[in-house]
Amino acid sequence: MKYHSRSSTRQAGFSMLELLIAILVLVIGILGVGMLQSVAKRGVFEASQRTMATVLANDIIERMRTNRAQALASRYDGNFGGGTQSAPRDCSGFAASCNSAEVTLHDLYVWEQMLDGADVKEGGSNISGLTDVTGCIQQVNGTVTVVVAWHGLTKLSDAGSNKSDFAKNCGTSGEHRRMLTVETFISL
Repeated sequence: MKYHSRSSTRQAGFSMLELLIAILVLVIGILGVGMLQSVAKRGVFEASQRTMATVLANDIIERMRTNRAQALASRYDGNFGGGTQSAPRDCSGFAASCNSAEVTLHDLYVWEQMLDGADVKEGGSNISGLTDVTGCIQQVNGTVTVVVAWHGLTKLSDAGSNKSDFAKNCGTSGEHRRMLTVETFISL
């Protein structure tokens, strides 16, 4: 009968403890990837909102440049969003013969509808656009300031806290407020 000493025997396979540690490391890695995806998804949503705000600001600026006399007379100035504009005469298309004041009212109405996300509806409610959005326009000596303020997903410092008084008063202040300010010049 042969006896083997302990030092000469080799262990084959994994122990239960090693298997549990490997599973724990794998689970922590999967949870980390899940959290990373959640943060990335939130970042993409915030970026798409900022892009939408940029498009909205540029849209009204181009409308103002097209109707320069009314823009320089501060007829576009004000705060918009939440359905404050009543539907004016339809001045869209080439066949419409509107004067510049009617075009201004039409531009502001269409812009506010875009702000409120009225282009996509579900069950009678607007489901497109930014959340709790306000658009503010000010023209002084040809310099046009357009501010688009909305409610973001995550808490940050108030976006309007270090802005001009005009921008500070645009939208609802708070830790969720996001703000995009565009300044441009409309020549006389």
